[in-house]
Amino acid sequence: MHLTSNKANKVILLTALLALLLVLCLPLLKAVEYLRRQIIIGAFTKIYATSGIYPKTYWLGIPSHQYVTDNWVMQEMIYYVVR
Repeated sequence: MHLTSNKANKVILLTALLALLLVLCLPLLKAVEYLRRQIIIGAFTKIYATSGIYPKTYWLGIPSHQYVTDNWVMQEMIYYVVR
């Protein structure tokens, strides 16, 4: 299929506009994702802090002043290093 010069110019212009739109929107999409994650982290922290579980957190019988998920990850790392 042979594109006329006018059609070829339109295709090039459309491609350039789409590329520009992607370049301009990508930082915005990353910012939205970052804010979404911050909202989730804040909600988790609030629930954890108000649940009353924090002073009852132990790891291998030792009182732990960390999130339960931190202890869980630490135990998994120890397992993979030792095995």
